[in-house]
Amino acid sequence: MISDLRFCSFRADFGVCPAPSVREVTDPRVRVVTADAAEPIPDLGKVDVIMVTAGAWDIPPAWMDQLKPGGRLVAPLRMRGLTRSVAFALVGDHLESESAKICGFVPMQGSTGHQEQLLLVHGTPEIGLRFDDGLPAEPSKLDNAVTMPRYERWTGVTIGLRELLDTLQMHLAISLPGFCIMAVDEDLDTGIVAPVNKGYALAAVEDDTFAYLVTRRTEDNKHVEYGVHALGPHAQSFAEKIVDHLRDWEANRRGGPSPVIRVHPADTPDDQIGGDQVIDKVHSRISLSWPAA
Repeated sequence: MISDLRFCSFRADFGVCPAPSVREVTDPRVRVVTADAAEPIPDLGKVDVIMVTAGAWDIPPAWMDQLKPGGRLVAPLRMRGLTRSVAFALVGDHLESESAKICGFVPMQGSTGHQEQLLLVHGTPEIGLRFDDGLPAEPSKLDNAVTMPRYERWTGVTIGLRELLDTLQMHLAISLPGFCIMAVDEDLDTGIVAPVNKGYALAAVEDDTFAYLVTRRTEDNKHVEYGVHALGPHAQSFAEKIVDHLRDWEANRRGGPSPVIRVHPADTPDDQIGGDQVIDKVHSRISLSWPAA
């Protein structure tokens, strides 16, 4: 019954208080606690629903520990630089997504706050590559990429102007190990790269080469076509690899469901985690799995 429902909500400003504090409100059924929500809330017990109203990079253990069996956690979760509002159900010792929608939220503060790492491509401070889960192992390999001609390739993959990019973004984030977001400083822009959106372009790095997506309007002006620009010693081969991924998305993922997102405790062994991509955070291991066709 609704009167039995126990609910907990975490806000963006949580994480700035050194110790929990309780504030009295008019309704005796409501208790407002100001604290770092990554830590267990004293005397809260188990709740049916936890709703997070700030962008979370990680899932602290307290959020799972304080859920009742079968309880629900709704959180804007950032994975590989992409944020999805995910409705999770507690299934045994892990969380499993029931839905995931594109969204944007103010980032979480406090002990679970997380900053992306920025790689400035050598030779020009205008190009920045933002990585959500750590820089490439040898970022210096990109030092000479911008000194080489830009390879450009159009794919024939088109989308409607109002079509959601949910599965396309996730497909690339899952398929490309060096997935990142590229941004160009407009004040320093010399045209070495030419993304349509200078502040946000899906990109990826492979060894000594990087590439990013571009679009152009089709003749009917109702769709856009995707293309790939690449720079580096292996620009052509890397661009063709991304073209293959885009065509794979068009043939097998377009219009289909989002990947299933599972959140496991950080100490979960590899053999207990399946998935097409596993992302290691501080407190959790997150797996992304495409549903069977």
